Amino acid sequence: MRTAAQGGEAADAARAATQGGEAAVHGAGQPHKNANHAVSHFGIYEIKVNGETYKFGKADLDRVTQSSGLPTRLHQQVRRLSKTYDDVRPEIVDLGYITTQQAKQAERAALQRYYETTRRIPPGNQKSFRPD
Repeated sequence: MRTAAQGGEAADAARAATQGGEAAVHGAGQPHKNANHAVSHFGIYEIKVNGETYKFGKADLDRVTQSSGLPTRLHQQVRRLSKTYDDVRPEIVDLGYITTQQAKQAERAALQRYYETTRRIPPGNQKSFRPD
């Protein structure tokens, strides 16, 4: 796992997204992690299938599946894709403790940069992403 400070497109997006306001740390009585102002340990990931970018996404890095060591959300997607494709490889950029909204912004920024570079939307993001 890389940290946001180690470079790359996703890390650039993460640095841009983490500049923002304060928020309460998630815990008892705090908002659900899907709430935009909730804080958790987030990361953004890129899944490559047969060497080509398939999807960008965000994941809660505190929720890990023991069998793979991957964040649960990413584990499920990699497992599903591995049933169809031979070479499925995830890469994670650790964003640290940030808000859900900041994680969404980092994910969107990574997608936008990928689109501007390739003029393509990854197959796994085609339903949800609309470029600027």
